Formats: sequence, C-alpha cells, structure tokens
Amino acid sequence: MGNLSDIFPPPASSNVLEVIQGSSDGRTINLNSNSYALQNVTSKQFGTTSYATVTGSPITYTPPENSKYVLYRFDMKWGSRYRPTDNTRGSTGISHYYIDVDGTVVTKSKTTISGNYSGNHGHFHQGWTHTFYWVFDLTASTDNASQGKFTNWSSDKTISVKFRDYNSTYRSTPHSNYWRDGTSIYNASDLYSWRKPTLTVIAYG
Repeated sequence: MGNLSDIFPPPASSNVLEVIQGSSDGRTINLNSNSYALQNVTSKQFGTTSYATVTGSPITYTPPENSKYVLYRFDMKWGSRYRPTDNTRGSTGISHYYIDVDGTVVTKSKTTISGNYSGNHGHFHQGWTHTFYWVFDLTASTDNASQGKFTNWSSDKTISVKFRDYNSTYRSTPHSNYWRDGTSIYNASDLYSWRKPTLTVIAYG
C-alpha cells in the first residue's frame, strides 16, 4: 500500500488561495480586487431535448497568480418533471449533464441522473441534491480544455453546467422541490416548490 502523501498532498502543496461561494441569488462577491457576479435563480427549470445551461451554474473566473488547481462545484436540487400548467410529467427524469468551460465539454465530467422506474410514465419522481464538480489542473504542459487542463489560465473563462432530457418522455427539472411538510408543493407560487442552487470555486496554490 502506498503512502498517504501519495493520495493526499501535504498542505504546503495545496494552499487555498481564494474561495468564492454563495447561493445563486444575484449577489456580487468582491475578492482580491475582483468582482464575481452570481446569477439570480428565481424558479425551477424545465429541461428540453437540447442542451441548455443550468441556471445558477455559470461563473466567469480568472484564478489568482500561481494557482495550480481550480475546484468548480455546483450543488442543486433535482427532480423529474411535473408542470401543472400543461400536466406534463417526466417519468424517471433521465437527464444528462456535463461541465463546460468556454464552450468546450469537459469529457469525463459527463453524468446521467435518473429516478427509479415506477412502471408508469405518467408518474414523476422527487430527486435529491446533486453535486457537479471538477478540479481543473493548471500545471499541464499544454492546454487541453476537454480534459480540464491548462498551462496558463490568466484571463477570464466561463464555467457552467449544461443539461438536456433523455427524450420527450423522460423529463427533468433542476431546482425542483415537490414534497414538503406532508403535502405536495408543486405550484409555482409556493416558496418551497423550488430551491436555489449553490456555487463554489476554490483556487489552490
């Protein structure tokens, strides 16, 4: 068995240079003479069969000088679709996600979310809080955005999460929060029918 230091680097090699973290409520975070604006998520989001940006997930970011790694993390509530206005339901909500950096898919960040199949496509499923994350490597000898590796990240790059539904039967709803306090709360007017996501970026030296 190898040494723990082979798995967990010593503190001197992974110093935290800065942390950006907040709920997606439109706040601006001022840090080290830079300003980072988070989106303001005000409702659940309904997926389609084309890729779209998950609301609340984008951030335009330049890491501090001498950064070696950048952790991007996005936490959101997820559920399959139920939209009362047209009575559409999403069955198990099979949907596909990936992290995008400046328009390039980070290939190994691709993931699929689904509830358990109920045997009835007219049903929908309340999901869980899901975390999307990637650690970008800034020590690479050449840039390879699809692998999340860069040799010189010295200007703004936009990171976000993209998603789509599997097809028109399996539909998803980021930020959805259907059940609470013994009842269903799917109406858009209910404060608890959706939940704001949280975005975190950490730069390590």
